[in-house]
Amino acid sequence: MIQTFRFGTRIVLLCLCLTPIFVAGQSGSPCDRLKVGLPNSYSGEQAQTDFQRARQLNAPDSLHQKAMLLYAVYLFDATNHIGQLAEKELLQITETRTTQIQSQLPGTWHWMASMNWELETPESCECNRYMIISKDSIAYFRNGVPEKQEAYQLQLKPWFLGKEQFLIQTEGQCWLVKIAKDPATDFSRGTPGATLFLDVNDGYGMGCGSTSHDYEKPFLH
Repeated sequence: MIQTFRFGTRIVLLCLCLTPIFVAGQSGSPCDRLKVGLPNSYSGEQAQTDFQRARQLNAPDSLHQKAMLLYAVYLFDATNHIGQLAEKELLQITETRTTQIQSQLPGTWHWMASMNWELETPESCECNRYMIISKDSIAYFRNGVPEKQEAYQLQLKPWFLGKEQFLIQTEGQCWLVKIAKDPATDFSRGTPGATLFLDVNDGYGMGCGSTSHDYEKPFLH
C-alpha cells in the first residue's frame, strides 16, 4: 500500500501547477519531514484529466511527470476506480525502480569527500573510510576498523520516481541519495566508465544542517 499523507502547516514548494504540494511534516521518521498534500482547488474533474494525461505519458523522460499525476489522482480518492488504477501503476513503477537500485547499491563504497561548512577528504583527515552496504544493513569502517553497523530501508517516495535520487532511512537519519556514473566531485580515483559514484546528503529536509558525502566503487558492465 502506498502511504497517504496528511496536510502539514506550511507550504514549502508547489510542484508544477496541477499536482501535489510539498508541506513541512510535524512528526514521524526523518524521511517524513516533507510530506505531500493536494491544493484545495483540486477536484474530481481534475483527477480524471490528470489520469488521462498520465496514461499518455510513456516516454522515459516523462516518467516523473507521469508518477506525479498518478499520485495526485491517488491522493484525491484512493477508493474510487481511477484511484485504485493509479495506485496499481505507481506500485509497478516503484517495483521497477526498486529492482534497479538493489542491483547497484550493495557493495563496498570508498569515501572520497564530505562537505558541510568545510571540505573534508582522506588527505585532510589522514584517514580512509568506507562502508559496506548489503540488502538491509550498512557497515562503516575507518582505517580498516569497524565503527558501527545499522539497518536501513529504501524509501521510494512517489515524488522521486522518474528521478535519479531516492531516500534511505537509516536508524537515525534520512539520506537523499544519488547513484551515477559521473562523479559529483573532483576527488575520484576510479577509472572513468568503470566506476559508480554515490552522493549522499545525510539530512533530507534539514536544509543547511546536512552534510554531503561522496563515495565510489568499481562496477562490472
